[in-house]
Amino acid sequence: MTSGTSSSTISVVDRAEVPSSPFKPDLRKNLIIAMLLGLIGGVALAYFLEYLDDTLRTPEDMERLTRLPVLGVIPKVTRGKAADDRALALQAHEDVRSTFAEAYRSCAPRCNSRHAKACPGLMS
Repeated sequence: MTSGTSSSTISVVDRAEVPSSPFKPDLRKNLIIAMLLGLIGGVALAYFLEYLDDTLRTPEDMERLTRLPVLGVIPKVTRGKAADDRALALQAHEDVRSTFAEAYRSCAPRCNSRHAKACPGLMS
């Protein structure tokens, strides 16, 4: 076999030199790119979530959607606001000075003959 030969086929093409500064990764460049991409992504996500939101925020939104007059606005009352386990429908009767009761009382007079087209089932 060739175990006794000492010839080498390896030759040095260029000598290795120690670099004066790091070649990769460029930390400053990577941080700037990451901040810009994060900012652009965050703004794009915010606009996308706003686009998906179809909440009716004002009575005018409801009028524009249904093309009917808004007779009143009833506030949303959650179970946490109720004093105990009483029925939600009884809250307007038990606390007559609450905004919840006032909202229901303000809707009734508006459903008169002037708004009969808006609530035909109530004017029979």
